[in-house]
Amino acid sequence: MEYRKDDARLGRVRLGPGCEIDPEALVGYLSPRRNVSDELIIGEGARIRSGSVIYSGSTIGAGLETGHNVVIREQSEIGDDFNIWNNSVIDYGCTIGKGVKIHCNIYIAQFTVIEDGVFMAPGVTIANAIHPGCPDSGECMKGPVRKRGCRLGGAVRDNRRGNPRRKRFCRFEGPAAGRAGIRKSSTGPCRAEGPEVQDRQTGSPIPVGVAI
Repeated sequence: MEYRKDDARLGRVRLGPGCEIDPEALVGYLSPRRNVSDELIIGEGARIRSGSVIYSGSTIGAGLETGHNVVIREQSEIGDDFNIWNNSVIDYGCTIGKGVKIHCNIYIAQFTVIEDGVFMAPGVTIANAIHPGCPDSGECMKGPVRKRGCRLGGAVRDNRRGNPRRKRFCRFEGPAAGRAGIRKSSTGPCRAEGPEVQDRQTGSPIPVGVAI
């Protein structure tokens, strides 16, 4: 089914059956970036709520459900049963698996890979620049990979790209998660390891064995 809305800002949109889109949503928003397709493909049974903007140039599987004021940028590949809640942003060029749940107020940086079954609690931020502010930072920019079944707890700020990859079923939970710095062993398991993980508020080490 082709979605039509009389709006010059929108490109071509192909929808599966049974989709429900609030009139205040913008679906198929044309990207300002060059060489981006003007077509958006969304599978059956999508529910897209008011204030959300989904750019052309992406493919999204069946069962998409958004909250309000969600942004999904262009050139992303997203699997079935993707849920993303209020005020969250998926930047361009991301790959997201099946059954992923993204809670409220979350930012996912460009080129991030999120495998099947990942859950992110409110306030998670995933970044991808290892040299912020450098004029050449784009040359080494690479999105992080969040492995299958990973759980990220509330307010985690994660700017490690690519490696070290999160282990399957790693967990970022509790108050320590929201305050954890990015310093951590590249070879150790997904747990705090003495002074290598620090509390952002106090600067003191998070104790060994605290899951982050």
